[in-house]
Amino acid sequence: MATFPQWEYGLLSALGAPASQNNLTALNLWAQSEGSVTNNALATSGRGAGASTCVAQCGSSSPIYEYDNVQDGVAQMARFLGGSYYTGIVRAFQQDAGLSAIFSAINASPWCKGCQNGQYPIALSNAVGGKKVSTSPTVGGGSAGAGTGTSAGTGGDGSGLSACVVQFPLSFSTPIGSIGGCLLNKGQLKWWTGAVAIVAGLGLASFGVVMLAAYGYDNSGAKQAVNRTARTIGIGTSLFAGQPELAAGIAASTRGGGSRRQPARSRPASSAEPRTAGRLESADIERQYRETVRQQGPIGPRGGSATSQRVRERQRRGTSVAGSGRPRTPEQKRRARERAAQPF
Repeated sequence: MATFPQWEYGLLSALGAPASQNNLTALNLWAQSEGSVTNNALATSGRGAGASTCVAQCGSSSPIYEYDNVQDGVAQMARFLGGSYYTGIVRAFQQDAGLSAIFSAINASPWCKGCQNGQYPIALSNAVGGKKVSTSPTVGGGSAGAGTGTSAGTGGDGSGLSACVVQFPLSFSTPIGSIGGCLLNKGQLKWWTGAVAIVAGLGLASFGVVMLAAYGYDNSGAKQAVNRTARTIGIGTSLFAGQPELAAGIAASTRGGGSRRQPARSRPASSAEPRTAGRLESADIERQYRETVRQQGPIGPRGGSATSQRVRERQRRGTSVAGSGRPRTPEQKRRARERAAQPF
């Protein structure tokens, strides 16, 4: 029968598990994946009573210590297992569930998750898989070189990805589990760094697409087409609102590119030509003329201002310019010339 180290019997007793062949073998093979930390065979983290030398993760919230005697080391390992997320492991030992069940409980727990290519603890995995393994009566005693293993939850696959980068400042146990340990390891840091780089790359690519689209829009006919459409919409709105002069101005600016010409109707009249009036204005002038004639009477003995009447007559003639009111006939034009040539 194989010989097992004393700490295994003490740990099984502290966990309330039987010291069966399967339980002793499982503990022995498990400890082989953690190296050999004196009297702390499973390399549990935290500083318990009797801790002597820190061998790993020193200065963090989860240091790994060697212990002066077996009893103090067993107490630390039992405390860590019993007050953490490893109740499934403890239950497997208490039920003497066998090598396969104990391996599954350890491998599925957060204890060194993903270590040894996902087969942690590898020696126990080999035993479950039918490979020949051997136990060691000195594992955990420190004779194999203290501090060569990895602590629970810190990883030991040799890649360095499980090394802790950010440690929780405090580490203590609660009724629902332990709080503390590693918050961010190298593998997680690389994952987050890659995710941030991908998001930043997508943002830069989107910005580049927008800039290229804006450059193409500004240097193609699209911008001019949009401007022409906007002007056309403005012309339609002006006509609908009863502002033909504004619509004519927008249309002229559209046809002339950048030059803006005034509509012919809005140009100031020369001194030799009567002022051109719009339809509404010509109707108002006509009403004023008729009212003047009614109030002042014709030119002659009955009064009236020939000068003011002549001015209003001239304004009235200006309303008959083509395009502003009703067009004048040749006969009306001839009579207008004769009236303009008569003396007072």
